Amino acid sequence: MLPVLDGFEVLERLKSNPDTRSIPVIVSTARDQKPDQMKVRTARAADYLAKPWQPGEVESKVNNVVLLSQDPFAPPDVLQGY
Repeated sequence: MLPVLDGFEVLERLKSNPDTRSIPVIVSTARDQKPDQMKVRTARAADYLAKPWQPGEVESKVNNVVLLSQDPFAPPDVLQGY
């Protein structure tokens, strides 16, 4: 937990700022319930990572986000969170 803002508020601020809205964000949280996952997607996060992480999971998700952000042929809905 963050001391003043929660992660969702930080994400919302990033996505509402024209200077930072295109930065892909992978949310890492101990909350791993469907409503939390939907909240992350609605907030336009690039991906969701539940704690505790599995070996290689972080690297895999980061690689996927980087590849999708560089692929001009990726479907628009895939890149919507960027």
